[in-house]
Amino acid sequence: MNPLRRIERGNAAVEYALLLPVLIVILCGAVDFSRAFFAYITIASTAHEAAIFAARQPGAVVSPAALQTVVAGESGGFVRIITTPGGSGNTTVSGPTLEGSDEQVAKVTLTYLFQPLVPVPLSGPLPISAIASAPTGGAGMAPTPPAAPTSPTGGTPCTVPNVIGQRFNTASTQWKDATFTGSFTRSSGNGNFTIGTQSIPAGQIRPCTSAMSVSP
Repeated sequence: MNPLRRIERGNAAVEYALLLPVLIVILCGAVDFSRAFFAYITIASTAHEAAIFAARQPGAVVSPAALQTVVAGESGGFVRIITTPGGSGNTTVSGPTLEGSDEQVAKVTLTYLFQPLVPVPLSGPLPISAIASAPTGGAGMAPTPPAAPTSPTGGTPCTVPNVIGQRFNTASTQWKDATFTGSFTRSSGNGNFTIGTQSIPAGQIRPCTSAMSVSP
């Protein structure tokens, strides 16, 4: 065999031996990048679903078991929450928490512990986090009691009774029973007549100091 050809073959073998580890690292790096990208997309989608689920619960209070069910269902079992220190799983969770004042939102943070195929250039586990929020729509807030009715002109409000068709004396008593302190007078007519009109329509909210006049 030609000595020169033998030397060329030896050089090729040395070059191949030197380049092979580099090529393997590049290949594994490309695979790890794809795996990390997939992990982030899955974590982001799962965190969003968990936030929506928490927002539907009063006070955004969710049990670990319920949250694990939601997370596993959305990720197809890819995300497994670590429920105890040192326990099995690949993801830690922070929340759900309520944030905001005018409109509260439920916030959830998931951190996936990514393990690369090769520890070059970075060794694992590497944290990949996603934060998601969802409006509660009032589900997480305590119900606000309805405001007491107020008079359009101020003062303590009272509801005007319907006195049409009643005798004057009976209507006068009903006016006082509605806690009005203003006067109840005749605009026309005399005696204990049957009322045909009243100056303030029934059902209106008026100050309790309002006065009412009626006529046959």
